Amino acid sequence: MIKETLDLWKYLKSNGGLDIKNYDYSIIEELQRELSLPIGKDLDKQLKDEDITIENFIVAFFKVVEPFSEMMSDLLLMFEKAGAKTTNNNLDIEFDFDNAKSDFKFDLESFRKWINVWRSVKNKYNANLWDTESIWSLSQIFRNRNYRSQNPELKKWLLEYYEMKLWPDFSLNLPKCSNPHLSQLINRAWNLWLTIVKESAILTKDRRILHEKYLRIREIHEQNENKYSWNPTILAQIDHDCWAGSFAEKIFSTIEELENLDPISKQEYSFQLIKALENIFNEIPTIELEEDIIVNDLKDFLSLPIWKKRYELYSVWVSSQIIESLKDNPYRVHSYNESILFSFSGTHLATFDNFSPRLHIWSELRSPLENPVGKGRTKAIQPDYSLIMDPVTNFETSILVIECKQYKTPSKKNFVNALTDYAKGRINSNVILVNYGKINDEIIKEIPIELRNRTFLIGNMRPMSLESISRFKEIVRETVLNHFGYIGEQNKIALNATGTVCLKWQDSPKDLDLHLFIETDNDWDKIFYSSKGNSISYPWASLDNDIQNGFGPENVKIIKWIKRKYHFAIHNYSGETELKFSNAIVEFKCGEQSYIFKCPNIGNGKWWDVFYIDVQNNKIIEKNIIVENIENE
Repeated sequence: MIKETLDLWKYLKSNGGLDIKNYDYSIIEELQRELSLPIGKDLDKQLKDEDITIENFIVAFFKVVEPFSEMMSDLLLMFEKAGAKTTNNNLDIEFDFDNAKSDFKFDLESFRKWINVWRSVKNKYNANLWDTESIWSLSQIFRNRNYRSQNPELKKWLLEYYEMKLWPDFSLNLPKCSNPHLSQLINRAWNLWLTIVKESAILTKDRRILHEKYLRIREIHEQNENKYSWNPTILAQIDHDCWAGSFAEKIFSTIEELENLDPISKQEYSFQLIKALENIFNEIPTIELEEDIIVNDLKDFLSLPIWKKRYELYSVWVSSQIIESLKDNPYRVHSYNESILFSFSGTHLATFDNFSPRLHIWSELRSPLENPVGKGRTKAIQPDYSLIMDPVTNFETSILVIECKQYKTPSKKNFVNALTDYAKGRINSNVILVNYGKINDEIIKEIPIELRNRTFLIGNMRPMSLESISRFKEIVRETVLNHFGYIGEQNKIALNATGTVCLKWQDSPKDLDLHLFIETDNDWDKIFYSSKGNSISYPWASLDNDIQNGFGPENVKIIKWIKRKYHFAIHNYSGETELKFSNAIVEFKCGEQSYIFKCPNIGNGKWWDVFYIDVQNNKIIEKNIIVENIENE
């Protein structure tokens, strides 16, 4: 048993395969940030001197390395889908990427066995007995004084919570609190919020059902005492007054306000919060419970081959993100003799048959290039991934090249040379270089000016880096859109039913406008705030109102479908806030089908180009990008 936090850290360094001097160097900084410790100091000394519990350290450690576990999950999902479509047996996965010292191979059954290195044990613990009064008392500690959080993720969560009456399916990350003692208490309060949100969502995703039927839910609970760990009556009662939304707003605003105070005021306010939180936690009654809990052997986890080879897996994980970018299209992941191979000599990974001509993903596809500038390249280039159309022997049909790096700090010369060679060698391709670590955007200025508009750098490209992944997917989808005119198809719509399109957003910008463009023989007819259409004659579509004070909704109803294209877009009329911060949502309903489009959180421009409906071919074409101008306008 390890009883000291410093001993645990030493164990991880010696037995956990951590490369602290190179690839894992950033783990130290990230651990210090998670533990609210000064960055750049000796972590060993900090763990010896500071009051950091083993439990808090383990939580921080797994948060820091969580991208690797998410990477494995994404890969497993892709491999499972490939296996389901190609064979009834388990697929083997083989790698020899980046000149690895030895081939690495695993199969899905082994992966499942690794996941099952968990064991059940009896555990006694003290549980707090919260009731509605104590839950609201905790909330009152975090008072909105003269500050209101503008956190975009919080706004997005609250929009779904308040306006759509749903429990959002994504979590929130608290702002950092620089006071270690206060941070621990705030995290304890936040864990209560997370638990209440989770348990409420288990009962029902629709908050209205929770409010309307909690008495019936109470009866169900009394008949199934072991099904829920929280009394549904309490959950329904506190949510009837929107406790979860109120608490989230208050705690975010409190932390952000605190961190912006002058040192003296900050110290005084921190002391008040610490005292209030300690009082309420000390007053909450507890009860000792015993239950089966699931634990795992840390040593077994860290000795798994897939953990030891986590950096070799990085390039392979990127392939799952390429496929995820185009997931609305049917695709085939190719296997041979029940194996998926990632070979340095070139592998045909996947094919999208619905594009014309067909679109393929190749790994390590080699093509000629005279006089490459990159070190080690001789009359050829061999990027990690190529998106290429038929025929693949004609490299002018390549539309996208992706190169993967795992450097802790960017190599300016290496990155510039790779982008330059790949852009020259694939004259019709966009080129993306992704790096697990950071990238200085200034590097792009070193690319020859004639190639610059086709080259892209994305740093911190890893699971859980939502902005980087969104940017990556946006480039992949825009590239495909520019070549094929569409990026995916969804299920056919019921054209004999009435269709409605609803726009909702946050309080800012105040005036977003829903536009519908209907194709004609020579132009497009437009339905918007000054031309609201007609429901009883052509075009059998109309806009209900023009909201100018935030939130919406604005609705377009289509009574009768014409065999033309319908194009839906959102205009940022007032413009005091950028579209990417609007948390806007567009929902299209037709018959029993429903599609939800969320405004991208990246991109610049006055228009959110949402989607087309091609009635003639009965398909939906999603665009979902922010642009400066709309072609129909």
